[in-house]
Amino acid sequence: MLYEFDGRPALALYKQYLGEHAAGLPVTGLMFPLELRIGPRQNRVLRAPLSVDEKEQSITYAGNVPEGSYARFMMGQIEDLTWRRAQGRETSLDSLGGRQPGFSLLVSCAARRAVLKQRVEEEVEPCATSLVNRLS
Repeated sequence: MLYEFDGRPALALYKQYLGEHAAGLPVTGLMFPLELRIGPRQNRVLRAPLSVDEKEQSITYAGNVPEGSYARFMMGQIEDLTWRRAQGRETSLDSLGGRQPGFSLLVSCAARRAVLKQRVEEEVEPCATSLVNRLS
């Protein structure tokens, strides 16, 4: 649960960023995740809002939001989601150095399904095709 960004109420700042899209929170927030840079290596992770509390002016995210993290609001595009999944698939397969994969595990989340809806298949089908092609 996040209460503030640099002393400003988290929900008020988020609503200011979302503008007209704020009326649909928390669902519309799935297209506007929070990017965090965490730790000395500055690992980047995304957090999707699960709920908002008007009284507390807080946002509950799916995953931890460590104090002191660098945060920025992002704007998602469906094409970016599917393109990045394909990019990750190729990077994973290339890291095998020509060896055949023993299995593949594709992990998604409820936020991706909520945003992509029926287009979630656009992520799964290319992954399956790549694996079949590599194994043939």
